[in-house]
Amino acid sequence: MAEFSSVALTNINWDLTGDITIDQPFIQSVTITASTPAAVTRTLTLPRVSTTPASDNFTHGQSIIIQDPNGVIASPNTITVQPDGRDASAVLNGGASAALSSASGILTIQYSGYGYFTAVDPATAPKGGPQGEIGATGIQGPTGATGVQGP
Repeated sequence: MAEFSSVALTNINWDLTGDITIDQPFIQSVTITASTPAAVTRTLTLPRVSTTPASDNFTHGQSIIIQDPNGVIASPNTITVQPDGRDASAVLNGGASAALSSASGILTIQYSGYGYFTAVDPATAPKGGPQGEIGATGIQGPTGATGVQGP
């Protein structure tokens, strides 16, 4: 069932029987309604970020929540998510597309501006890289003056 806000349609249902493209910049969530994984990996194409008029663009700070209440995209099952191909410089997690799964049943995709989308599963804590090398020790400073002799 579609959900509406005071502005427009805010949620769309996706049964994974085909790929889906989000053309409206006001869509805030996608609910996966399938109860079993798709036979082939399906693709979700994100809304435009650089089109005219600007009111047709997904803008800085906007997010789309992908809800998977049935656990269909739990590992090893994935969906492919990609920026709209007409936005030539847009990337998702640094690449042209990403194969995503979810341990929590939720994926959050946020647009940070300048063509950068970031997708995260809130149940998966980000992991940092290895510690870098320790830098060289600096030079020894000058020795201070000798203090006054005590009594």
